[in-house]
Amino acid sequence: GNCTRCDGRDDLKDFASIRSAMKVLAFSETEYLDISRCWRASCTWGTSSCKVDEAEVQECLTKKVMLMRGEKVTTLLSMAQTQEVRNAFVKAIYGKMFVWIVDKMNSIVYKPPSRGGGEQEEERRSIGLLDIFGFENFQTNSFEQFCINLANEALQQFFVGHIFKLEQEEYERESISWKNITFTTDNQEALDMISSRPLNLIALIDEESKFPQ
Repeated sequence: GNCTRCDGRDDLKDFASIRSAMKVLAFSETEYLDISRCWRASCTWGTSSCKVDEAEVQECLTKKVMLMRGEKVTTLLSMAQTQEVRNAFVKAIYGKMFVWIVDKMNSIVYKPPSRGGGEQEEERRSIGLLDIFGFENFQTNSFEQFCINLANEALQQFFVGHIFKLEQEEYERESISWKNITFTTDNQEALDMISSRPLNLIALIDEESKFPQ
């Protein structure tokens, strides 16, 4: 359609490559159409794309139903609350679709080794790698940036712990002569404050998110 264009990118060509890759990975035409509907609904929030009843979706997004003393109590949500519910719902659809696509690809790419007599191994052993965003620092950071940066800090601490701490401890145990490496990138205290149980920032955010607004 008459959508935004970007120099150096050919959306039509890229889309053709994706369709070709999906065929190679044995995605059926029905699965492709379902993915397209879910993706389109996630981008535009169109109930017609999802093949669901518009009135029922409106009911779910604009009202909060609670059980109090065995009775249902319905509360109308504000515009801001409705938008938050909609955004969370769309993210959940997109997330589940993403996981389903990865599982589908893995089922095609990975085949368990055969046993004698033609039997298949029940247990699957494999390693999956997924690239993640680098550290993000915008003028206004969202919860998404918080989670991305937390993941990066945890990976950094893992790297520091294995390359510097554990290796040097091993050298000491084996009485290996080496020049001690000092480092100032140990962020364990920050990680503990953010995500180490029982009391941490993640737990507090989780608790706060259970309350209205």
